[in-house]
Amino acid sequence: DLQMHLYMNAFSNDRSLWMRTLPWDDANFRRKLDRLRAEGSWGSIEVKSLKAGGVDLTAAARVDETVLAVPLPTPVPPGGSVHLEIEWETVLPRTFHRTGRWGDHFDVTHWFPKPGVWTDGGWKMYPFSRYTEFFAAYGTFQVAITTPARFQAAATALPGGPAVHPAGTR
Repeated sequence: DLQMHLYMNAFSNDRSLWMRTLPWDDANFRRKLDRLRAEGSWGSIEVKSLKAGGVDLTAAARVDETVLAVPLPTPVPPGGSVHLEIEWETVLPRTFHRTGRWGDHFDVTHWFPKPGVWTDGGWKMYPFSRYTEFFAAYGTFQVAITTPARFQAAATALPGGPAVHPAGTR
């Protein structure tokens, strides 16, 4: 199987594991949560399509809050690889704890389905809580982001080559 983190689902409501593990005795967190509740500006991530080696696995995928698991059509041998094509939609919450949107300002973290960690013959996958945020695998991704032309974008990646953009975008 393949397992991936869907971290943005931690912002989908005030009952997620991540929300329940935050230091709610801190007045700043309580104020931010009250604002999220009042505005109803929750976040989420939904995998619309997931293909491995051209085989559509979308219907077989199971999501448990911030963890997606899907059986692969064939095993990946040690040292092997699998080519994934994933289409997803991320909705950013109102800015809350390093993630979100507020007016024309966006803090976009954990916005894509992130591969879990396979080690010692098994998945080391943990639902997203304040204690597990950075335990994930990394890979090589090809990503294209189109924004309104007035937006400044900063990222921790190498910029791609020139592209043709619809009018008013970059």
